[in-house]
Amino acid sequence: MLHGIARLSCRNLPRPLNSRYAVAEEKCDDSAGNVKDVCEQEAQAALVGAESDAKAQLKASKANVTAGRESAAAHMKAKKTGKEARHEAADEKREADLSVAEEKCNALAGDTREACVKEAKIHYGK
Repeated sequence: MLHGIARLSCRNLPRPLNSRYAVAEEKCDDSAGNVKDVCEQEAQAALVGAESDAKAQLKASKANVTAGRESAAAHMKAKKTGKEARHEAADEKREADLSVAEEKCNALAGDTREACVKEAKIHYGK
């Protein structure tokens, strides 16, 4: 288990995630206007989601390793830490998805745009 944590260290995470983001963002270069903005927001949202999941997995793994060396109380704390990390990751992904939805609404005008933004906020719990 500890070996898995070493592979997931924060130092190693950004490089592959950032390279995937760079590739996704590069695909947006062929677009223009709002289509490009939406494409870039989607690439950013994908990066946020991947980073959030990786951080949650790392926190849970570290807590489990620590708990493996300690008592039942430590196991309960590890479970709580993992649960909190997963909730935090879900919140970060929801925020990123809301940004994408709002960017898509920017292609609209007037009341239609306002209704779109309002619906996006309801959908993503804001």
